[in-house]
Amino acid sequence: MPGMFGVIGCIPSCWDTLLKEFSTIWGEVEACKVDTGAVGGHAFGGAKAVYKLVEGPVFAIDGEASLYSRAGSQAAGVSAPIFHIGPDGLVLSEDCAGNVAVLDPISGSLSLGAAVSGSFPLYYAQVRRGLLFSSLLRPLTKAMACIAKIEPDMVGVIQKLRRGSHFFGNRTFVSGVCRLLPGQVLCFRPDIGQVTIKETSDFGAGGYDNRTQGLNNAADICWEVLLAAVKRSVGGGRTALMMSGGWDSRVLLAAYRAVLGIDNVLCYGHGDPASRELRIARDICEKTGVRFRLESMEEAIDPSTFDSVFARTESLISPEWQHAGRVLAGMGIKGVSAGVYGAVLGGQQGFDYLERGYRKIPVVLNELASRALRKDGHSIRDFEALKSAFSVRELGKPWYMLQDAWEAVPSVQESINADLDRDFRRLKARNIIHQDQLLEVFLVETRQSQYEIDQMLSCRAFVNISIPYGDHGLLRLAGSIPW
Repeated sequence: MPGMFGVIGCIPSCWDTLLKEFSTIWGEVEACKVDTGAVGGHAFGGAKAVYKLVEGPVFAIDGEASLYSRAGSQAAGVSAPIFHIGPDGLVLSEDCAGNVAVLDPISGSLSLGAAVSGSFPLYYAQVRRGLLFSSLLRPLTKAMACIAKIEPDMVGVIQKLRRGSHFFGNRTFVSGVCRLLPGQVLCFRPDIGQVTIKETSDFGAGGYDNRTQGLNNAADICWEVLLAAVKRSVGGGRTALMMSGGWDSRVLLAAYRAVLGIDNVLCYGHGDPASRELRIARDICEKTGVRFRLESMEEAIDPSTFDSVFARTESLISPEWQHAGRVLAGMGIKGVSAGVYGAVLGGQQGFDYLERGYRKIPVVLNELASRALRKDGHSIRDFEALKSAFSVRELGKPWYMLQDAWEAVPSVQESINADLDRDFRRLKARNIIHQDQLLEVFLVETRQSQYEIDQMLSCRAFVNISIPYGDHGLLRLAGSIPW
């Protein structure tokens, strides 16, 4: 998986370790040093991940396929920038499809910015009067070990393994290492050892969009915005679409077909060829004239590749997607897309998510009935009740922990609930005024941006990816449609 890394205010061995670790994974990486620090990165296919602007800052990028061409155009001064430094610090453009790190040799500061979708992980750690950052956790941890003792964050470990999908707050597996959350901008000043974090996301903010009050009107507007998102996301060359029988990939196929034509789109699926879902996917492709490649799960899972792929992705949750990336890259495909975040546009992130099986049915019926009767826009009336749906009420020793290890972790339940409380209050401060939107944004910025995105990031071990449903404008619009 391409990425970026850097240090500021740290001893040379921290930078040397980061550079060595990324070089071991990828072979050649880019790097640029200034007096106060250094940044590095890796990109596919001859693209650049690191730039030094004339009489300006050094910056590195990590994101979708389109981000690399946009960054090159900014460096050449021939297009609108993906970021600028304003009076209040780093500002990412609305169509900046990824993360940016900016090292300013004049002020001596380092700024990190995360896209609103939060699709690409970015870790950072402040150690003494320095700061390290990396798209990968393991290289960052090894660099930290040069100047600090490394210890696991057991609350983070329990959080992640308890749900099997995501952390709350900005926790990670390592004590002292944090995640930059969706839409956050960090600024570090080494002269005073100060980290400040600014919230910039408008996802879910301000209530519902009046343009989408009519169903037909909403569909037309969403289609236009989706087409624009696909056009921005295309990085050049043939594009592959990870195809299922669901509506997310069906709609995305229609958009790619409209933008690129059938000759520049390939659909890819894996699983049981006799399954209903893949039969639907194959039929759709046949009717639309788009080529469909299908592989069985036996072909897709190769344990002999796990070690090398894990170094690139730090995940083995989706080995079939890792295999897909390798196959598609071998076919000369330049970019891969999928319906990730399509659940926001489809309205699938509702209160029924909190239930399982047949228990979802009465929840859906109750919500539909209550919306038909209420005229208050479904505003947040009981914030604490919504938060309590995710709170930990009882927590016993996990099966994978020894009793001594469990007893050595203080206040696990309280710590998890405190992280959850910070998450909800962070979102509420965004001026999210409807209860449905608060729940939807919370699920997107936790489960989707940490777990469901894993499939695409696994594919990215070998090829660039594009995430049209995660486009800032489309995500903002989809999150503002009344349910």
